[in-house]
Amino acid sequence: MKYALIGSNLTHSFSILLHHFLNNDNYILYNLKEKDLENFFEKRDFLGINVTMPYKEKTIKYLDEIDPIAKKIGCVNTIVNQYGKLIGYNTDYYGFKKLLEANNINPYQKKCVILGTGATSKTIKTLLLDLNAKEIVTVSRYKNGTSITYDELNKVKDFNILINATPVGMYPNNYNSCIDIMLFTNLEVVIDVIYNPLKTNLIQQALERKIKAINGLKMFIEQGIYSDKLFFHKSKLNKINEKNFLSFFSNIILIGMPYSGKTSIGKALANLINFDFVDLDTKIEIEEKQSIKEIIENKKENYFRFKENLICQKYSKLHHQVISTGGGIIKEKKNILALRQNGIIIYIERDIEKINFNNSRPLASSKDDYQKLYELRKNLYIENADIIVQNNSSIEKCIEIIKSKLEKYIEV
Repeated sequence: MKYALIGSNLTHSFSILLHHFLNNDNYILYNLKEKDLENFFEKRDFLGINVTMPYKEKTIKYLDEIDPIAKKIGCVNTIVNQYGKLIGYNTDYYGFKKLLEANNINPYQKKCVILGTGATSKTIKTLLLDLNAKEIVTVSRYKNGTSITYDELNKVKDFNILINATPVGMYPNNYNSCIDIMLFTNLEVVIDVIYNPLKTNLIQQALERKIKAINGLKMFIEQGIYSDKLFFHKSKLNKINEKNFLSFFSNIILIGMPYSGKTSIGKALANLINFDFVDLDTKIEIEEKQSIKEIIENKKENYFRFKENLICQKYSKLHHQVISTGGGIIKEKKNILALRQNGIIIYIERDIEKINFNNSRPLASSKDDYQKLYELRKNLYIENADIIVQNNSSIEKCIEIIKSKLEKYIEV
């Protein structure tokens, strides 16, 4: 082994992707049981490793030297084997600092609350102290030293910066949430160190209240870049194309009325930009072994909407997809919250005069039915879209416009 991430459960880690972006093709994931830690460090059979849960504190006793910042924090996430001597660093400290700088967040004289009391929480708290935050309170499920419990959040409801340093809401348990931020009255910034999904429920709560909300992807990237510098003894930091990296986490979601061309556009777009393509209605039909029309006729629309939500939640968790949705998916807020986790939502509009109606669409088989449905849904499409595109000429033209508008978000 040359370079690796060690931890107890690395199934969902993106560290290999990051380090391959940094041109380190010798980087692997190495699941390690706690009982094997001592033997692993005795062998010292690596050049450099990153450390994740639950070993950021437990590995310290095996080191020969600890960087001053890591020593002050009390945990490491990067270890370099320098000619047989193991040296520990905390590059998460650097990563979180770069996240703050990149988003113009200055904790100086701000009141900060950190959810969690683990290694990441300790790292963030140390940095906030170094940056002269006015007050810092940590929150734990159980009374833990100076921390408060979630039942005592009233004590910090007037705080300015909220940081989630727990894994609550992380893939695959995307729909979990620590708190309801409606409790907080003076929030200026919400930071969730989770980056999978890109928009946790916590972040979406903040965005709904027009509060600045940041995920942990920048922290993840920057800690990896700094680790790379330490691994290879570089004098300068590498850079990566962050928009290109972000595209591996992002979904492109197509919403719009029946007959708008979502499926045709989605297939062609996915093929062009090398994303996977998913049609949610097709997935429902496969599971139910009948068409959408038959499902609605035989089991009624409420049952179809129930199945639609389950399928929506399942595929919204995944990444690097173009997802074509059913026309009524925007009726349920929980669907939009699911799609937004990793999604850039594109509303495909099409003039009614361009449509050839048929009886395959049970809720919009005629021009009159379509017009009534459109009037009910159009504002929901507009309100929930990041991008709006007209599909009135050709699929090729529509895709060209979509690609140009996506450049604001990701590289395609």
